Amino acid sequence: MHLQTNRTNRWVIIILFFLQFLLVGGFIVFTILTNETVQQQNTPFINTYNGISNVELSPTGLKVFQSLNKMYLIPIYQQAAAKYNIPWEYLAAINYVESTLWTNKNPSSVGAIGPMQFMELTWVGWDFRYAYPDAQTANTRVGDINDKYQDLIKKPEVIKRFNGYGVDGDGDGVADPFNEVDAIFAAANYLAKHGMAEGNIQSAIKAYNNSMEYVEKVKRLAREFTQPVANRSNYSSGVNSGGWGWPLQRTSGVRMTSPFSWGYCTEYFGSRRCGHGGVDYAGPNITGDIIVATQDGMAYSRYEPDGCGYYVYILHGNGVETYYCHMVEPSHIPTTGKFVRKGDPIGKVGSTGRSTGPHLHYMVKVNGKRVNPIPDFIHVPSSVEVGPVKIVG
Repeated sequence: MHLQTNRTNRWVIIILFFLQFLLVGGFIVFTILTNETVQQQNTPFINTYNGISNVELSPTGLKVFQSLNKMYLIPIYQQAAAKYNIPWEYLAAINYVESTLWTNKNPSSVGAIGPMQFMELTWVGWDFRYAYPDAQTANTRVGDINDKYQDLIKKPEVIKRFNGYGVDGDGDGVADPFNEVDAIFAAANYLAKHGMAEGNIQSAIKAYNNSMEYVEKVKRLAREFTQPVANRSNYSSGVNSGGWGWPLQRTSGVRMTSPFSWGYCTEYFGSRRCGHGGVDYAGPNITGDIIVATQDGMAYSRYEPDGCGYYVYILHGNGVETYYCHMVEPSHIPTTGKFVRKGDPIGKVGSTGRSTGPHLHYMVKVNGKRVNPIPDFIHVPSSVEVGPVKIVG
């Protein structure tokens, strides 16, 4: 009997210890998850897509999105913006103007619907009405469609057929203008196709709503909702923690042949001194040397016969653009844009356009104004020397 009691007590102790372990472990897990949740709620989402828009929520933006319980929208804007190569802050501003971040779910006075207020025919494509003559009746507004077609206009294959702007953003097989993810991706698609992916911000917003008052309001909110990513007010720190790089794979034997601001004109340009908005680098047998991006960004290739020749320019965010001129041949970078990382090859040194010899003309613009790249926008290796000033281009 005494032996049986000891065994019973032993099992009771084991069970109590196990229960205590579960309670303590559960409390620790609960604490960790709670702290992570609080941290997520109090920490601004930072855009990791630096090619176009290197901004995060400002205190004003954070207050607005938290007050409406809409913080989950920030990564959706960023993902949509990354796909269509546009700044995400304009998606946030349009979403707010159109539906107060989808807290106002009423259609507009002209029949636009959903979080981003699309006309149904804009969503599916305006040619839909020709394939389905009864899609519009005398009682429907300009962009509305007969209710019996509501499911049809959500099919991605139908939207593709009629060149609409609707997008299945969440990948569930349905492109729904009332779905926040689908609507935001569709808005990004619309803005990109109306010029925003090429940097035409104002004209793209105006295409969304043909009102300058609307355009100015969206631009103002985009500014108010965001701010440059923390610790990047000084451009010399670069878009990422690595700072700005050197624009050539080659370093030895390269010389600066014309500094910023003034370079000597040759007979090609006349015998006077010329303004020079960049820095030239040349060297023996430099033709064909690999040019690389000095920082992350969205790159575009262009051709300018009476200027840069074949060249690439990169948008880095915060109004910073870098230019790589006089390439020997068209770059592999598409004209429609490609996201590149610091150090990625973007072209080869040549002498196309207005140039007197093979060299790289490296130029930087901040908010449209040419600035001296040195030292804030280029890391010049110590092996690079300043040579005779003789090439301008």
